[in-house]
Amino acid sequence: MSGCAAPREIRYGLLTGPHGADVARMMLGSNHAYRVIHAIHALREHFAQAVRIEELAAIAQLSPSAFHRQFKALTAMTPLQYQKLLRLAEAAG
Repeated sequence: MSGCAAPREIRYGLLTGPHGADVARMMLGSNHAYRVIHAIHALREHFAQAVRIEELAAIAQLSPSAFHRQFKALTAMTPLQYQKLLRLAEAAG
């Protein structure tokens, strides 16, 4: 299936687009998704820097464990995996 985007890439595109918060709300049906989207945007803005889960969790107003769980539910990857994907996308740029 050459040329087809992988599910992970599709989720990435949907969540990081202009309607990412709406997509997240539909996926999870909770306000937590909206807050995690704010942390995702912060991660995107500072993808080249080392970021701690505690910092992202604070942006999302969640505990680190709840943030990690919600983040993975939204993106199907950990915050570190997501950051690596951002870095690879930038390098491929």
